[in-house]
Amino acid sequence: MKAGNTRMCPRCGVSPLEPRKKFCHNCKKGFEYHGYTPKSRECASCSDPALPGQGQKYCATHKLTRDGDSQSGLAQKAGKYSVTMDRLEEMEIEQGNRCAICGQVNSTGRSLSVDHNHSCCPGTKSCGKCVRGLLCDLCNRAVGLMRDNPSYLRSAADYLEKY
Repeated sequence: MKAGNTRMCPRCGVSPLEPRKKFCHNCKKGFEYHGYTPKSRECASCSDPALPGQGQKYCATHKLTRDGDSQSGLAQKAGKYSVTMDRLEEMEIEQGNRCAICGQVNSTGRSLSVDHNHSCCPGTKSCGKCVRGLLCDLCNRAVGLMRDNPSYLRSAADYLEKY
């Protein structure tokens, strides 16, 4: 953003920048955008305004809490895996809020991971049709390390039962 030949602060869009500075003095100190409304950004999960501050992608409703085990975390998972929050809540109820493989609650205390078929959607986002269930961290990692291959998992079970 330039006003004439002067570069303007990208955070507040109001104050001119000093040479070789990324933000104006007030934005860098965290003041309330000089009383001005920051440029509007939308939440990555809905169309509400994102929280103020650099790098904030979510509104207050969808911002993850520190432990990741919140309603907002569920909303982010719903967006990532292209399913509704209602569907994720149904899956939690169907599984008794336990892992679909081992039947345990998540050992880390976090919410269960959404398991999906990686061969269907190789990118970072799922189509929603390939969501299989909810897994604890350990089972989710185990399935991934076995490359989602049932024969590898059967062989591993046979090996463990043999010894």
